Amino acid sequence: MVHEATFAAGDEETAERVFHSTVSNAAKLALQANVKQLYLTHIRARYTEEEQRLMLERQAQTIFPASKVVGDFDVFDI
Repeated sequence: MVHEATFAAGDEETAERVFHSTVSNAAKLALQANVKQLYLTHIRARYTEEEQRLMLERQAQTIFPASKVVGDFDVFDI
């Protein structure tokens, strides 16, 4: 599943107000949908690449272990 995750976990109120998701929202949906892999996209520009990998990806992985933050034009075999 490919899902936008504009905000970090804990920013649900802001995400909802601007019609976006947090990494935890996306991870919970992936878990409920019983998918094999979650690719997180559309990360807010305020997060550095290191924060995306260390913080956001880990937040999602605590809920759905097969979560990965990906970049524009990344290619994966599914």
